[in-house]
Amino acid sequence: MADELLGQVKVLHELIEDKKEHMSNGLYVRLCNAMQRVYNHAKTLESVGDEEGEGEEEESDEELGERTDEDMER
Repeated sequence: MADELLGQVKVLHELIEDKKEHMSNGLYVRLCNAMQRVYNHAKTLESVGDEEGEGEEEESDEELGERTDEDMER
């Protein structure tokens, strides 16, 4: 379950990055922060599954950092 959720977060991240030039700074930041919370929750689920022996090998996912208004200026 966590792996599927992480995969969908990656898809969402790509979509947001592709369309960010059409978003206001505030909307982009809010979407990225919400996506970060979902990512963190999925990683927690993955860790719990690993502790219970239900998780698969951990992938080397790039951490998604929270976005700031400064990120939009770059």
